[in-house]
Amino acid sequence: MKEVICTCCPQGCHLQVDEANDYKVTGNGCPNGIAYGKEELTHPTRIITSQEQLALRWETGRPGQSGGAVAPAPCAGCIPPGKRAARSHR
Repeated sequence: MKEVICTCCPQGCHLQVDEANDYKVTGNGCPNGIAYGKEELTHPTRIITSQEQLALRWETGRPGQSGGAVAPAPCAGCIPPGKRAARSHR
């Protein structure tokens, strides 16, 4: 049994997901928690946010090139060369 914190709504329920029992979810405060708990253990995805410079100011919290949720990389620093963002040096 694994514990997952749900991010579907502001409640932040502590879900218990039983992998041995067909991913049965308990501890959810709303129906969205059931789907979230199963999805988090069967196919986890993350939203990638980045900073980009527009004119002479920085905007934060804007989505990067991912266009939505993506599967996590095999390791923390492993980004394929074709997917790396170009950096401009001043």
